[in-house]
Amino acid sequence: MLCPYKGAALLTLEKIKGTVTSYYVNQIYKNEQYNLYWFINSKGYAHVLKPCKVLLNGRFLYYAIEDNLLTTDNMVQSKGTNGEYSTLKETIEELEGCIMKNCNSCKYFWYDNSTDTSECGQYDNMTEDETDKYYTNGEDNCPFYKEDTN
Repeated sequence: MLCPYKGAALLTLEKIKGTVTSYYVNQIYKNEQYNLYWFINSKGYAHVLKPCKVLLNGRFLYYAIEDNLLTTDNMVQSKGTNGEYSTLKETIEELEGCIMKNCNSCKYFWYDNSTDTSECGQYDNMTEDETDKYYTNGEDNCPFYKEDTN
């Protein structure tokens, strides 16, 4: 897939992605540094998701998840909201539940900058079925994923 972004928009995309170097289309990831939830659609465009208040005539109705598209001219365009949540906490929990697990954030993942190679410390412990599921359905299906809290 070709990236539709150039110049300042490409730099913004890199900041949005943070440490994620590879991704699955339409899977939600979280940038811990900026506390952003994001995904890349099938055409290569980045969307940033955030909790928001939905108001009617200045009166609070509910919380929702706002979908914001990063345009090629480095602007953000709202594409609407999804869901109806009674609390901000509930909205954030919904986003957190959708996050794609990423090997880069796993405590068993090692990356060697000098050789530009990575390795999973649990790969040899996966059964054949677990390995097939991992490669077919992505990192989100790793049975050994444990978030690295360091």
